Amino acid sequence: MSLPTPAQLQELSKLVVEHGKLINGKWYSYKTMKQTLDRMAGDIAFSAAGSAAKAALTALSGVSTGVAFVSFGAVLTPWIASADIARQAGTIFELHDLKEYAAAKNANSQLHYYCKCGKCFENIKYIVDKKERNVGRIAIGVATLGVSAIATSLYSVAKSFQSGRPKEMVSKGIVESARAGCTVAIATIFLLSGNWSFLRGGNAGIMRRAAAILTSEDGWKEFKSSW
Repeated sequence: MSLPTPAQLQELSKLVVEHGKLINGKWYSYKTMKQTLDRMAGDIAFSAAGSAAKAALTALSGVSTGVAFVSFGAVLTPWIASADIARQAGTIFELHDLKEYAAAKNANSQLHYYCKCGKCFENIKYIVDKKERNVGRIAIGVATLGVSAIATSLYSVAKSFQSGRPKEMVSKGIVESARAGCTVAIATIFLLSGNWSFLRGGNAGIMRRAAAILTSEDGWKEFKSSW
């Protein structure tokens, strides 16, 4: 599998943090941002992400939120195009690895994903533990002809309507950390946004989904559905 490199996510984090200040933290809806990024993917020709992003971001000064929204889509689209070409392969692609990066001290943010929020280790640990528990439940369900798996699914549906659950809080926490510039949190969102492969298509689409999660007020709900 392959993700954007630490340097690429560091660049993205700066764009998101700067834009968050511009719009006073009033982020967009996931559906609208995702549709905008999907549409722009076919409309905007590839250009170097750095210069294009800085030019678009500069142009946003003093404009309305609606205009800023469309323009920020124009900022993200060339970044996605550039990152999709120069993705990193064979180094980091599992939640366990990201958890180790979250625990590391004094990491080089250009060479490694880096946690600046101090919350990623516990949040990722919760995701890992929950995913491992779910695997165990599936195994038990198979052994009992699926009865326990059905019961677990019904219980999960009931819990999904309850607010303040740990899964909801972790999902919100990771998205908030990502928007604050934490590249471990951003990498976690990208990792869980789809099935990555360096040689197969569809990775730019995964990036658009991850970018929409990152830049939308309700993006945590989409992220929550990923795990």
